[in-house]
Amino acid sequence: MKYKNVVFFVAVMALAILSCIATLAIARSAMSSGQKFAALVPSSTPTQTWSQPLAIDLPTDTPVPPTAVPIIVVSTMTPTIAPTVAPSASNTATNVVVAQQPTVEPTQVPTVTVAPTETLAPTDTQVPIVDAGTTVKMGKWSVTYFTGATAQMKSWKFAGLEPIKVKDFPNVDIPSIGFKKADGLYYADEDKNYFQDAEGNVTVAPNSYRVATADYDVGFHKCARADTGRGCSIVFVNVSAEEQTNLEKVMVRNGYTVSGPYFNGDKLNVVIPVLLSKTTHDMLNMSPNGTGVNLGGNCAKAKGCKGTEDTFAIMSGNELLVLGVTTYDK
Repeated sequence: MKYKNVVFFVAVMALAILSCIATLAIARSAMSSGQKFAALVPSSTPTQTWSQPLAIDLPTDTPVPPTAVPIIVVSTMTPTIAPTVAPSASNTATNVVVAQQPTVEPTQVPTVTVAPTETLAPTDTQVPIVDAGTTVKMGKWSVTYFTGATAQMKSWKFAGLEPIKVKDFPNVDIPSIGFKKADGLYYADEDKNYFQDAEGNVTVAPNSYRVATADYDVGFHKCARADTGRGCSIVFVNVSAEEQTNLEKVMVRNGYTVSGPYFNGDKLNVVIPVLLSKTTHDMLNMSPNGTGVNLGGNCAKAKGCKGTEDTFAIMSGNELLVLGVTTYDK
């Protein structure tokens, strides 16, 4: 058995030596004829296998050892490209790792829910919606607005009369009703026999008032004790700063009047009921000592009138803006 192994080993070695001699002979023949020896090197494209030939010049005078057998190594490894290398048209390797761009989530637009507009209930400070000539009930008052009435006038509220509490003219503080004289009237010109001839002109200076207690007919309103059984009173308020009110050839039957400027044009709705409460107090003879007999002021009766009809007319010059009427009975 040992002999057979030795023979086999010798035969293999002989074949190897013959193969080397043959290869060396071919190489020397190629060098002697000026040919170049080709080896396989990596190509310039990093993602392909190393299959492009690289020419190596071997000098003809370099001796090749007889026992040197050149070993040709062909690499089939595909190099891995770093993630930072962007892919190109020639980069087709299947194992290339390409850095991914971060996914940008779309910006979400928040949904805004709009609450429905709340409808507010009317309050005392809101302007009532009235057309020209419209009459509005306000307690015991009937108030009529005309074309020139302002938004402020339409927002005014008028209190009821309180003749029992109001004994003084509203040119002083009246604590019983919380009235301040700063919102009151200047007591200027007085006439206890107003319109003795029954017919004449009613005049009111700018930013002033005139109150009269008597039967009257001024065109846009009239009052007669014979018709109602009540005494009549009316206050004209001229809110114009330039024009005088001049009601020509109107009737006021032998009454009482006083006039003068008002102090606060923003509080006319406060002072008008106070003034008419005072006139009613006198016309009904509510003072302990009475007011005496006045043909127009207290219905020509010692005990005074049984009741009153009280009117206010807010005007700008001769233009009627607001007209209010109420009554008071004992």
